Amino acid sequence: MPNLWQTLADDLEANTGRRGWLRGVLAYLYHPGFFAIANHRICHCLVKLGRTGRAAGAILNRLSIFLTHCYIEPSATIGPGLSLPHAVGIVIGHGVRVGSRVVLYQNVTLGAGKPNGSSYPVIEDQVVICTNAVVIGDVTIGRGALIGALSLVRSDIPAGCVAAGNPARVLPCGSVLSRGEAVRRGLRA
Repeated sequence: MPNLWQTLADDLEANTGRRGWLRGVLAYLYHPGFFAIANHRICHCLVKLGRTGRAAGAILNRLSIFLTHCYIEPSATIGPGLSLPHAVGIVIGHGVRVGSRVVLYQNVTLGAGKPNGSSYPVIEDQVVICTNAVVIGDVTIGRGALIGALSLVRSDIPAGCVAAGNPARVLPCGSVLSRGEAVRRGLRA
């Protein structure tokens, strides 16, 4: 995994489209998505430093939860370039693994599938998870997949697929049209 500064630079670019230390400071102060993920990165490093680090990480984590309303467990493994465009209500459990360049919209939950918290999802690279989606249990969301809004995912989603619904089902290829394409075909979008 890249070092902390490179990972934060990738997160900054994913959330603001820019790089640089001054932009990073400004984004930390004014961009809730970058603030939440930057605090997770710092907490993730602190919990590895023993008792004092865990205590400092716990305080910073609680402050981040209070200010952003995002619960990101410090022990969750998150790749570089996580984008949180609307960072409110996001929950990422402690056993979750998230790949690089993933986008999570508001109120997304990535959590345990069993009461004892023994099974967590794996989100591969370049996945987009839309508003109010819930991904729970021992499932894998394949690289480049898109999970639709209000979906409940309890089974694996193959790479590059679009899944939606409750429970989520993989949509057939070509069934999702952009608004412009639907208008060109004479359909209502």
